[in-house]
Amino acid sequence: MNSTLFTNAKLADGALVDLTVTDGRFSTIKPARGKPPEAAADPTATDLAIIDLGGQLVVPGFVEGHIHLDTSFHVYCKGKAIARDGRMVG
Repeated sequence: MNSTLFTNAKLADGALVDLTVTDGRFSTIKPARGKPPEAAADPTATDLAIIDLGGQLVVPGFVEGHIHLDTSFHVYCKGKAIARDGRMVG
C-alpha cells in the first residue's frame, strides 16, 4: 500500500485536520495533532510519505472557483436579467 499523510490541512470550515491518502483515496481524516509524526529511522521501512501543509486550504478536485463579474450581480425575473439598478441586461 502507498500512503501519504497530509498534516495541518485547513478545511473549508477552518478546521485543521490530518488527511491520510492510501492508494489514491482518503483513508482517514482526523483533527490535526499540530506537528507531523517523526519519520521512521529507515525511510525504506514504511511507505508513508509525510507532507506538512502548514494550514493551507484543501478543496475537492474539480472545484470551479471563478466568477464573471460582468454577470454575477444580476437578478433574474421571468428569465430576463435585470441589473441591480433596474436596467434590463439581456
